Amino acid sequence: MTALCALNFVFYLLSILAVGEGAINAPVSQETPIRLAKPRLKTSEAPPPRDSPPRDQQRNPIRLGIKEPPNGSFIGGTTVYVKLDLITHMNKDEFHTNYKDSKVCLSLDDSNYFCWPISSTIMFSNTVDGSHTLQAKLYQNGQLLDKSTSEVITFTTVSDPTMADEDVEYHTQSPGWNTKLEDEIMDLDQTDDEEATDVSFPQIQLLTPMSRVSYSGTDISLDALVEPVDPDVFNKFFGHAYTCFNIDMATAHFCFPLFQEENPMAVGLNIGFHTIETSLSNPETGELLEASSSGTMVFFMAGDDNVGAAFTAEMNLRGKLHRIPVVMGGCISQQSKSLCRAIGLENNDVCVAPVFEHLRMIASQVGFLTGSSGTTSYANEE
Repeated sequence: MTALCALNFVFYLLSILAVGEGAINAPVSQETPIRLAKPRLKTSEAPPPRDSPPRDQQRNPIRLGIKEPPNGSFIGGTTVYVKLDLITHMNKDEFHTNYKDSKVCLSLDDSNYFCWPISSTIMFSNTVDGSHTLQAKLYQNGQLLDKSTSEVITFTTVSDPTMADEDVEYHTQSPGWNTKLEDEIMDLDQTDDEEATDVSFPQIQLLTPMSRVSYSGTDISLDALVEPVDPDVFNKFFGHAYTCFNIDMATAHFCFPLFQEENPMAVGLNIGFHTIETSLSNPETGELLEASSSGTMVFFMAGDDNVGAAFTAEMNLRGKLHRIPVVMGGCISQQSKSLCRAIGLENNDVCVAPVFEHLRMIASQVGFLTGSSGTTSYANEE
């Protein structure tokens, strides 16, 4: 099913002007080489929950504290690692029973919250120079837990410390990789004694959110795909790499371990159009590998009431009623694939074809169907 999608909404044009002409890139088939040293394991792990907080904190079941970067610190470079304390009166077993499906979420410079699994390593990349604010919350059962909110800390990044004030004392950071995760993705017995080697990496593919697709609610799962030509070599040398997302040109890319199984989330997005771009990080420095970038794409958040949708279609799939918002300039074929992917039927014509036909029928009824084939896109009636 060939998508012939017309982007004819004004906000989209404004977003393209904001990120610069040519920001939406065509797919790149070739890989890009990078020279990397032999992979090495680090032994530090994320801190466990504290068992005994001060008495005035015991009224709340759990609260987050930001351990790294320290409040008021200066960081040399654009890569920032974040470490959190889980402050609770519960023991570890009680904590994992009550919060095993929770996520830790961060807002940088008043951005929306990005959420990691509790055991994940957290990194920012391509952080702009200057002072930043950072706050953390827990996310559970579809909502941010206000009682878990950390204090707001500030830190300053300087991309080139040699050009800054010599009197500034820079704080040294380490990634603090989780060794259990590393053991699953790297086998040091398979590494050789080469000091460095050229390793190819592909352009990353953004799977969710899809380009020109509208989503109900204000939270969204983030997913990307990396398909290297030589997976064995790539997996060995990119064991410390991250997948990094930037929404709405934030002051940094929010980065998640590449081989992490659980998808991260963006939480509390405003209703309306958003831009998103994703890149791989250099496994040695944490800096972005520009050649891996997905290019900038646009998606739409419709909120709980599907605000801004040109029409909303209701459809029963697997015994559950789905409300599907479609916005002006959206792509019906992409919308169909996105919904079916969300329920595990991405490549199943039993799902994609009926959803597509249903959306096309509704679009036709409201007079929005256009395109040379008359089947895949819609716009305002002329």
